[in-house]
This record gives sequence, structure tokens and C-alpha cells, in this order.
Amino acid sequence: MNMNLNAEKFEPKAGPSFAEAHRLVSAEIEHLRQTRRAIDAQLKKAEAAKVLLQELLHTSAGPLEGGKASREQKRFHRGSKTFEVVTRCKEFLHNAGRPLDRRDLLSLMQRSGFVLDVANPARFIGRTLWENPDFIHIQNQGYWLAGDEIHK
Repeated sequence: MNMNLNAEKFEPKAGPSFAEAHRLVSAEIEHLRQTRRAIDAQLKKAEAAKVLLQELLHTSAGPLEGGKASREQKRFHRGSKTFEVVTRCKEFLHNAGRPLDRRDLLSLMQRSGFVLDVANPARFIGRTLWENPDFIHIQNQGYWLAGDEIHK
């Protein structure tokens, strides 16, 4: 639709041609609105499918297509920062009974007296939990214990 209309080129008579043009433009606007609603519905379905697939990827214990595991368990030794984050976050999540985001987990960690001496503690927590198969990330909610039901 050509939107470059110059009012000076038209004579100011409001005859049937202007009424027809108005009707056509109104019909086009309604058609575009209907198309937008249809696209919004498709987008909502696609986003829901993406979330479901992401959760399946992170809770899957078996190999994915191609034989590669969903997430390889990184090994860490007792007393390491990773060990402390994993152990403490399991306890915090179990006690909370609901998913917590990395900032909430950092706050609980700090209140418990554990100081995470890294450049970006919240990011360290998020990356540690994301890479650990004992945790899943639930979009817009935070991290939760893989295989456990949310209590609250």
C-alpha cells in the first residue's frame, strides 16, 4: 500500500471515490489486525513449545539425538566454590519449596554467611546451576531441583 499521499494533489470533493478509498483502507486495517492476532497466537504457541523443550532438555537424563548427553556432569571437589553453591542451593530450594532466581539464591547464601569471592556472584551461581544436571531452569521463575515437584 502506497502511503505517500500528497493532499495538495487532490481536489477537495468528497464524492464516491473518497468514500470507496476510505472503505478499502478500513478493510485493510481490519485485515491487518486479524493477521496480527493470528501471528500473536502462533507466537504464543511457539514460545510455549520452546519453554517445554528447554525443560525437557534440562531434565533429560538420557542422550539426545546424535548420542550426545544433554548436559555433562562437571566434576568438582568437596570444599570448592562450585560444591558450596550446589550444596547450599539444594538446601535453599528444598526449604523454599519453590523455584528461586539466582539473585534470591545469592541473597540466601550471603545471609548464611558464605561469601562467594568471584567477580559476579549471581552469574557464577546461575552458570553453576545451569551446568549441573541436578537443577532445572524454569523460565520467569528461576532454578529448581530436577525431578522434584514444586511444593508451594
